[in-house]
Amino acid sequence: MHVLHIVNDALAAVVRFITGVFTALLVVIVTSNVFARYVLRMGLPWVEELSRILFVWVVFLGACVALQERGHLAITFVVDRLPPRGRKLLVWVTNALTAAFLVAIALAGWQLVTSTLDFGTRTPAMRVSLAWGFASVPVAAAIMLFTLVTQTLDGSDEQPRGHEPSEQVT
Repeated sequence: MHVLHIVNDALAAVVRFITGVFTALLVVIVTSNVFARYVLRMGLPWVEELSRILFVWVVFLGACVALQERGHLAITFVVDRLPPRGRKLLVWVTNALTAAFLVAIALAGWQLVTSTLDFGTRTPAMRVSLAWGFASVPVAAAIMLFTLVTQTLDGSDEQPRGHEPSEQVT
């Protein structure tokens, strides 16, 4: 279990770093393109394509960070009113369904990446494979699945971050 935590924490740090770098890069290239377009009167044709790819990665990696920090939206109205064993069971069932969804997303994303590579579809200006953007789907799903399994096995996912169940039900 300890090894899973070490790997998950290292993975979380790498994901946060990459997300930060991609976000900063997005700001720089989009701002540069706005400057080039409105001041220099010439747009950079590759910026739109690169920013789209980076944005997709930022969104999916951001979802990984949110899961790692248990920051996704959680409606706890029912869970708060369950006894501890019922809470634990509901969390396990929810995590099992989430894991099944993540596996399906990872497999579908992988199929999308491989079919895109097979067809050789490329962006018009940069001439890079569209698979680079699509790869964010299976990569993020795999990272989220690993995080979910780690949190489920150690029980750290039983409550959303910053949430304490009410002791008294009214």
